[in-house]
Amino acid sequence: MKNPIIIAELKRIAAAHGGILQAETVVSVARDPASPLHSQFTWDDGEAAIEWRLHQARVLISRVVVKYDAATGPVEHQVFVSVSTDRKAEGGGYRILADALSDDELRAQLLADARRDMAAFRQKYARLTELADVLDAMAKTENASLSHATPTPAGQSQTIGEADAAKYLGVSRAYLSAARLKNPRTSGPPYVRQGRRVTYLLADLDAWLQRMRVTPAPGPGRTDAPPA
Repeated sequence: MKNPIIIAELKRIAAAHGGILQAETVVSVARDPASPLHSQFTWDDGEAAIEWRLHQARVLISRVVVKYDAATGPVEHQVFVSVSTDRKAEGGGYRILADALSDDELRAQLLADARRDMAAFRQKYARLTELADVLDAMAKTENASLSHATPTPAGQSQTIGEADAAKYLGVSRAYLSAARLKNPRTSGPPYVRQGRRVTYLLADLDAWLQRMRVTPAPGPGRTDAPPA
């Protein structure tokens, strides 16, 4: 949410209540149809009840965990996981974590989701210098994981998503998106579209980087030119 009007209103409410912004207060203010927050809520009690139960169902699913003994001690993990590609599909849905981890494509997507969450965490706490070492380690892990793309069946190239492709090439996701729309100002690498999902073959990315490679012409007085 980047709407400056809504941000300003929430800040105003917080300032009017000692710097504390409580959900109950926000709902109370938003009840006024003239409030800029009014449209952000469902005011039909029937629809709101359904939405609330859906929210409760999601909380229930996300809180289900299993516990087992590992070499380092007791470990807990979630039974179900939400994959970003599923969330974009109509109806969304959750998958059993063990099933997702055993599927190459889903595992790669989970890894991409984890990198995105790590990046969001680093951005959120970037000003806490006490966490500098932790944030730096997270950044190194994000970059290192890009070199471990999940292999695809024999005879095919490894594939990665748009976000990872942008990092791999050192360009923005907006650049890749514009290139797919054949923007005359951009010239991007080939891509694979599977329904709504876009992926890139690493072999194509490497080939594109080679095409973009520029070898400077030796200038007068330079001694780093290759021998004739």
